[in-house]
Amino acid sequence: MYADHAQQLARLLARHGREAGLRAFAADGGEEYALFALADHLEGRHRVDEAVKTLRRAAGVPAGPHVALHLAELLVRHGRRAEAIEVLRPVPHTMGGDPEWIMRPLCRLLADEGRPDEALAYIDDFYARHGGTAGERLWERAGVHAHCGRPAEAVADIRAAGPVTRYVVEALEELLPGHDLGIECADDLDDEALGGTSAGAIARAERLVRRGEPDRAVALLRERLDGPKVLRREHL
Repeated sequence: MYADHAQQLARLLARHGREAGLRAFAADGGEEYALFALADHLEGRHRVDEAVKTLRRAAGVPAGPHVALHLAELLVRHGRRAEAIEVLRPVPHTMGGDPEWIMRPLCRLLADEGRPDEALAYIDDFYARHGGTAGERLWERAGVHAHCGRPAEAVADIRAAGPVTRYVVEALEELLPGHDLGIECADDLDDEALGGTSAGAIARAERLVRRGEPDRAVALLRERLDGPKVLRREHL
């Protein structure tokens, strides 16, 4: 079944209160769309604990990132932030791919709970264990500082790291408008993009397009995203 068809069917069943149909669909190919619709259906009928249990069972160990995030958002809506943090904490380490979209809500939750230093330590530990570029790590740390209303700390963090790429400087200028960054710009944008995640390369390519350099953006993406395909073909 196409993903958009599954999503539409799940929403239709939920809209008409077809709980049994949703449960059957979730168990027989509906996957996350039916599961999320079922959890939202249960929450809307004030059966929050049942919705939580449904998502916890489906999340598995290690937890699937989409289910884990849906569960965490449900927990946050009902004031259960500590549980949401524990649901999300292990996910970036086990999901593969580009984990920033899970790491960011986790770090925001930690910051909202008065634990910004723990969020920063989590970011540093993640990049130490799984790789990624220095610029990506600094950008994630800056996001925590900005979320906490600490622009001076974000700037100090970047300055302490030494010269950074143009991408990092431009990203910080967007994150902290109106602040004098005074950050030294060094390495070429592309050099760091090649050593980072796919999401980082895509973000840099978008920035190049906005800067009026679409040819450079295409070349960057071809080098970053097509390279692994060539490598796999040569060694399989």
